[in-house]
Amino acid sequence: SRLDFSWEPLPLAISLDTRTTWPQDDGARKLLGRSWSRSAGVSVSYDVLRLGDKLTASVDLGWSLASRINLSSFSPDEEKLRTHLLSLGLSLRYHVLRWLAPYARVAGGMGWDKLTVGGDTGQWQDSTSFAHGSLGGGLFLRSPGLLLGLRSLGVALMGSIEGGYFLAPASSLALSASSDPEIENPIPSAAVPIGSMGRSAPYLRITLGLAF
Repeated sequence: SRLDFSWEPLPLAISLDTRTTWPQDDGARKLLGRSWSRSAGVSVSYDVLRLGDKLTASVDLGWSLASRINLSSFSPDEEKLRTHLLSLGLSLRYHVLRWLAPYARVAGGMGWDKLTVGGDTGQWQDSTSFAHGSLGGGLFLRSPGLLLGLRSLGVALMGSIEGGYFLAPASSLALSASSDPEIENPIPSAAVPIGSMGRSAPYLRITLGLAF
């Protein structure tokens, strides 16, 4: 049987995301050991409103993780920095062609950092949470939809490339000794300040997934 394709709208999309940021803060660059950071994650989006044939409003929910291991800026021991981001976005796109649409997007949410210095047990650590937001724009692309089964379900490839600016407050970092779970009453120790880390940075976000 032959394959049937359609350009009918497919409102739901699930995609894999990658995001690269270029921190402007010297403390963040020192902690990362380089001038950029990359995260990977997953997102789900849904077209909530169509304004005519060309204009569409969409919401998306995404999670990403950036991880950097074996740093050496503050200690000769192993260092590990993990940053989780949970984001809710709203975008408005204009379909110049059926397969091509420039768009603008605003997003915000919460993030969590965890810095660990030491061996496998992590002798020193610090963790913090923060709010974040972003403003960007880019290009949305999709393929024609392949009609499946009784032609009530279509699936298409979709992707986007987006650039913008990520905004989040800086944090002061202070390492505290992690307690040994085998010790009932560990001796408290003072946290050791190691400086601050600024998070605001320009970013490039790329997504690739399936639309239904």
